[in-house]
Amino acid sequence: MKRFLKSLGSAFLYFLAYFLIQVAVSMAISIVLSIRAVTQAVLEGGQLDPMILTQQLTEQLMAQSTLIVLISGAVTLFLYWLFFRLCKKRFLEECCVGKLRTEAILPVFLAGLSFNIVISLVIGAIPFPQSWIDSYLMNSASVTAGNVLINWAATVLMAPVLEEVVFRGLVYTRLKQGMPAAVAAVLTSLLFGLMHGTVIWGLYTFAFSLLLIWTFEKFGSLKANILLHMSFNLMGMLMESVVTLEGAVLWAAGFAALAVLIASVVWMGKIGRKGSE
Repeated sequence: MKRFLKSLGSAFLYFLAYFLIQVAVSMAISIVLSIRAVTQAVLEGGQLDPMILTQQLTEQLMAQSTLIVLISGAVTLFLYWLFFRLCKKRFLEECCVGKLRTEAILPVFLAGLSFNIVISLVIGAIPFPQSWIDSYLMNSASVTAGNVLINWAATVLMAPVLEEVVFRGLVYTRLKQGMPAAVAAVLTSLLFGLMHGTVIWGLYTFAFSLLLIWTFEKFGSLKANILLHMSFNLMGMLMESVVTLEGAVLWAAGFAALAVLIASVVWMGKIGRKGSE
């Protein structure tokens, strides 16, 4: 019981630090946006309607979601690094950022790309309530709103590094120290899904987290997870803002992606077993 509580407490504190930093950065940006909106309204001689102002601030904050990820991610990673340094521990070792063999790069990268297409088609085929779909579409749109460079940097670079360090590198590994790995995997994935806000987003990030944990267990290095996560988000950005597939072409791409995903997972499994022998 003592070991269970210690692992649970450790995982919770690492997550809490990440969550509070996100909240603090969001609040700081909200304050800046509020001051700017009020100042602009006063200078223009307009009336301050609280309802309209709140709606405008909400929309602006949504548009700045990727900027929040960039800033909070940089702060979180720095504070983690500082904490482990003060504890005289190595940050990369504590997060299990070990070496990744070159032969693993291609299958891991392909798994991320193909999984995004497959899970997107599966989610799209499920008759979710319209309110869930609207909420999901609104949150997805915020990823491509605003500055293009910030969006891509936050989504394809910062988010994968930050989320893998937090959820797989720190939370999962600590939970696993006090409970069965399967239970730790489910709890980590539930938390990961909940942090993505909407029901639909939460469902597919839960499934994605299980794949990421399986990958981590196969290679024992967070580098594999980060690469998989980056390729997954890269495909999401490409499909959201560059490539549009419809009808028969979409389903053909889906079946091709499923074949690639299966082949990649089998390939990863063989490489992982080979590395552990």
